[in-house]
Amino acid sequence: MEKIFDIAKDSEQKWGVIAQGIDGNFEEVAEKINEVLSEIDGEYAYSFATGVGGIYNVSKDISLKNGETLTIKCASLHGFNAAPYIGLYKDDDTQIDKNNAVKIDDNNRIYTYKATSDTEIAYIKYFNNDAKNNKITLLVSGFSYIEKDISSINRKIDDIESRLDIYGESIFSNTNVIEGKEVLVTNYAEDTRFRASEVNGALSGINTSYWYTEPIKVYAGEIIMTNEAINQYSVLSIITKVDAQGNAISMLKQGNGSTEVLSYTIIEECYISISEHKNFKGYFFIKKNGIEKQIENLQASVGEEIVDSLSKLPRIYDNPLATIKRDCGYGSIIRKYGIIGDSLSSGEMQCFDDTSISETDYKFLDMYQYSWGQQFARLVGASAYNFSNGGQTTHGWLKGTGLVHDESYIGGVGGGDWATAKQSQYLQEGYIIALGVNDRAQINSGNYELGSVSQITTYDGTDNDIDDIATYPKSFCRYYAGIIQRIKSVQPKAKIFCATPIGENYENLSSAIRDIVTKYGLSNDVYLIDLAAYIPDGYKVDGYMLNGHLSPMGYMYMAFIMNTYIDWIIRNNGVKFRDTALIGTGYKPDYN
Repeated sequence: MEKIFDIAKDSEQKWGVIAQGIDGNFEEVAEKINEVLSEIDGEYAYSFATGVGGIYNVSKDISLKNGETLTIKCASLHGFNAAPYIGLYKDDDTQIDKNNAVKIDDNNRIYTYKATSDTEIAYIKYFNNDAKNNKITLLVSGFSYIEKDISSINRKIDDIESRLDIYGESIFSNTNVIEGKEVLVTNYAEDTRFRASEVNGALSGINTSYWYTEPIKVYAGEIIMTNEAINQYSVLSIITKVDAQGNAISMLKQGNGSTEVLSYTIIEECYISISEHKNFKGYFFIKKNGIEKQIENLQASVGEEIVDSLSKLPRIYDNPLATIKRDCGYGSIIRKYGIIGDSLSSGEMQCFDDTSISETDYKFLDMYQYSWGQQFARLVGASAYNFSNGGQTTHGWLKGTGLVHDESYIGGVGGGDWATAKQSQYLQEGYIIALGVNDRAQINSGNYELGSVSQITTYDGTDNDIDDIATYPKSFCRYYAGIIQRIKSVQPKAKIFCATPIGENYENLSSAIRDIVTKYGLSNDVYLIDLAAYIPDGYKVDGYMLNGHLSPMGYMYMAFIMNTYIDWIIRNNGVKFRDTALIGTGYKPDYN
């Protein structure tokens, strides 16, 4: 116990340093506030001859951010014969705004200006016959940048306090943690499925002879082990990395059919699920970290970003969109992307022209260069082609209803469907499928059904299955899977990312897409971008929407989302992406 108290004392000292840092941040913010106030709350009467028979008073440079309000109070020592003329100007004397000041009394006038964007206001002029004796008092309200600093610090404090609560409860109430004891795994699920290797650890099959656990939270350094040799079945993923809901992410330890003592060391904080034959139920233990490792993990997690001790990169969280990346990620290792989608994938702008006769008389432009696909490609330094058009569906994409636009189109080059995508000059290394929004209307109208993965048929290369309703069911699931099948037929090693649509009205479609991705599995290089489950509310920010579609800012935000999610997928499945440079070359990474 003496050692534990020494560790605790050391930890207390380190937390003292952290507390000092927090106090220092508050002092820094206070200095910022004082600095701003001393700059703007003053009298400025810098007079010069204008050459037009009058005198101008000119303020210092003032910086305004969107939403901040500038209030100008003009005071004359001798009274005003007329209301002063006030103007806001840029450095080149271009006038930003002007207004006659409102009279308060015989000696005072007041003028208010609210910024509508982040604007640098170089100076303020006002003209008056007695200007050289006048005073200008300035006040800026709504310091958004200061508020953001304070908000950020408060979030850090809340995060630290929550982590202290978690680790405090763990450290001081759990002797297993303090002493690093082995804890028996007992949280078995109440059904009889198992996690199979052929689907990269996803749940598969029904068999009463097997079992699996609910998600188990584990930390770097902890060891998953058995207390004796067991017979590992090769069809099983003994240990699988999962998300908090139990959805498979990647296999950590796969059965090999031999008899051995199982041991696996966790390299990062995550959730796992264990699966095995019921004869070995109760054989699995987690060797918990001792208090020293717990304190180390705590200290590592108080920063802005938790850095993985092995890769030195920001920690991979269970939530793929926990932190949105605005710089290049591992998505860059794929050099050519194909974007399969509808208007939301085409950068569509809902707008008017001179022929519009009412507010409902919209025009629709697929502005491909503003689409999230093109902005994502520019972000990661790759190329992208939009196999997308406004109004597109899974069935329409297979049938070839998409328009192809060349350089003469106002929205730029893009468009097309399966008929375009299968041509050799259009083959890509990675594909992002973002369809489903318009399929909902088709399903609701009875043109085809949602369907299920049981309806998925094998693509024979003829495309006869698209509308042969006598043989094949008309369903979203079969059409969606048909897109994957066709891409694989022309580019077998392509990486395919399937995005779920956003919104409560699309949950049945999102669920169907999840099932399709599970069916194909990571062994087929098919990955899920589950926007429906993880996208933050950032896309609802003012300025991100234009009528019924996204604005350029909104499409850029979606590019950040896709960049973050694809980076997360690749980092979680690094082994599966080792061959990206060989896609479409005829070469392969292995000799067999």
